[in-house]
Amino acid sequence: MDVHNSILDEDPDKVGVAASTPSRDPDGIGGVSTTIAVDGVGPVLFERSKRARRLSISVRPFRGVRVAVPLGLSLKKAEAFAHAKSRWIRKHLGRMKRVEQKYEATRPDAIWVDIVASSAQGIGRVAAGKKLINRLNELAGKHDFSCNKVSVRNQRTRWGSCSPGNNISLNVKLAWLPDELIDYVILHELVHTRVRNHSKDFWAMLDGLVTHAKRMDSRLKEYTPIPPSPPSRDPDGIGGVSTYGVGTSGTSI
Repeated sequence: MDVHNSILDEDPDKVGVAASTPSRDPDGIGGVSTTIAVDGVGPVLFERSKRARRLSISVRPFRGVRVAVPLGLSLKKAEAFAHAKSRWIRKHLGRMKRVEQKYEATRPDAIWVDIVASSAQGIGRVAAGKKLINRLNELAGKHDFSCNKVSVRNQRTRWGSCSPGNNISLNVKLAWLPDELIDYVILHELVHTRVRNHSKDFWAMLDGLVTHAKRMDSRLKEYTPIPPSPPSRDPDGIGGVSTYGVGTSGTSI
């Protein structure tokens, strides 16, 4: 379930308009995202989208508020849109909160790392990526490991991976885990540059670098990069998707 609010040229509020692709980026932020605190709402993720043809707001369980910003509109207009629709956002945040609470009663006892909320409270995605790469370089140098390439991505299911070509990929959400778990994941992948499987040799080498490696592995399972899915049934009878556009609102499945 998610809640979606968009505005077209015909919308009587005229807070935002449909946009054509610009020759230049009006805010100089390119395709990146930025999180801004909106009065009365809290952190809102503003994200430029090449596919978006109009400003739109979505409110989703466990994910919060996102504003899709077309390339032709400025961030200032997107903020104005969010402020103008703050009452609508608050209403649907309340509804999503009820869905979250209902789901929390039945979901596994795992901690989901929320990148939007975490970014609002501390470092952003770019700084998070630099933090992870710098730490990997430190640990690789300290323990005499080497790898081919390092990438940091917003992955859905894995904390890290190492390819047969010794290319290491780290999940950007790692940056908001405890430091000892960050080191564990990085060292886990560095050991894979020498031992490709999870054999006794692998764990023996990792244990020489991390105290009680398997215990750390169990601790890591307390966290998940996978966003919790909302319940398969609609506990509040509020439908699957609520939309706003052209001066009307409604609910559809």
